[in-house]
Amino acid sequence: MTRQQIDKYDHPPNPAKLTDPRAGKFLENHGDTSWEVDALRPEVLNDIVVTAIENLINIETYDDIVSEEAADVDILKKLKKHL
Repeated sequence: MTRQQIDKYDHPPNPAKLTDPRAGKFLENHGDTSWEVDALRPEVLNDIVVTAIENLINIETYDDIVSEEAADVDILKKLKKHL
């Protein structure tokens, strides 16, 4: 989770897991507090993922490809009737 996400969702902290083999590096970089992303509600996680993807792709191109795929499905269904 990013600091912005922690602040936005007012996510409660957990103590860092000192038994984790990565704890030393984590403590060095982030201190002794951690936040578990899987503790967020599923719809919040979904929103984070969707937003991240939408920020990386050209949505117009994506929509064009989805439309082309739908047209291809229609063509294949018509061809299937003749097999």
